[in-house]
Amino acid sequence: MVQYFFSAHLLKTESNAALARQLAQESHDALDLPETALQVANVLRMDGEYAKAIDILDSVMRQPSDDAFSVVGTTLSMNLRKRLAETLVHDRDSLVNPAQLLVDALMLADSAIGRGLRTAPWFERWSAAARIC
Repeated sequence: MVQYFFSAHLLKTESNAALARQLAQESHDALDLPETALQVANVLRMDGEYAKAIDILDSVMRQPSDDAFSVVGTTLSMNLRKRLAETLVHDRDSLVNPAQLLVDALMLADSAIGRGLRTAPWFERWSAAARIC
């Protein structure tokens, strides 16, 4: 449990990203909670490893959880897809279509709205964009 909190501290202060990643992964391996998965995804996001962070979040988002985690997890997952698309847009050798990542992000928003998660203001903007697609 100490690893979880110390990892968050290191992540916020940006003092030691490698140690923050190690501690976040150790806490997730030991506790296997949505909150620890979110911490690992945040560390990976800071390292620019968006695809790995998306994979971790997607595996956790399939499990039932409370609304607060769903909103945070969905928001982070959408943001990661957007960032990954931005990095891949100029990579002609990539096997991943950046536009598909953005469509996936819109589908996440639409799914969240369908589940009744309307506690964040960005859902309204994404909802309008999802209806256009």
